[in-house]
Amino acid sequence: MSPRHLPLLLVLLASSAAAEPLADAIGAGAAAGLPTELAVVAVHVPRALGRRHADVDRAAVAVEWPRAPRPGRISVRVRVAGGRASFVPVTLAAKTAGFVTTRALPAGALITAADVVAVSQVMAPGTQPAPIAVGTITTTALAAGDVITAAAITRPPPVARGADVEVIVESGAITIRARGRLAASARPGEVAIVRLADTGRDLRGTLVDDHRVVVEEAP
Repeated sequence: MSPRHLPLLLVLLASSAAAEPLADAIGAGAAAGLPTELAVVAVHVPRALGRRHADVDRAAVAVEWPRAPRPGRISVRVRVAGGRASFVPVTLAAKTAGFVTTRALPAGALITAADVVAVSQVMAPGTQPAPIAVGTITTTALAAGDVITAAAITRPPPVARGADVEVIVESGAITIRARGRLAASARPGEVAIVRLADTGRDLRGTLVDDHRVVVEEAP
């Protein structure tokens, strides 16, 4: 290819890289104006509009909400490259709070804070996300990125008052380990009161499993 053709080739490559399906561009524009508790799950581009604009630059698509967004099917006003306005139906759904796994977990695993991340997203129909995750036990194997459902976990039995536990006190870069006893029964994942064996001092921490309490103190 001769050098004189290179500028035209670069322009064509840049244009194709910026172009995307019209439905995707409308969906992105509609999402930008949504409350945080709603999400766009479908864009229903009219056939005639789709034929005129198969692929577009997202910056050329202006989307306006003529009325307040709500879950269900609702229309937005769309202008492509400053042209005539069209009304395009979109389907919105409410997001649900839940937890997603950060790694694969086998059945019978005790879920820790490092194993999950809190999310707010549209759930698949029929999905009942678990209201809590940390401190529960998986009843089935989970893959990384799975939503933790109520049916996939169970709560462990409480650890009895007076149970011997290891107390791990974390203060900045310093970690101190000691022995103690639970001052009241608690389940793994819950806040627990533990009495140090050597001083009798009561500390508040998290019962991470049936034999360890982690106490975090500001350095």
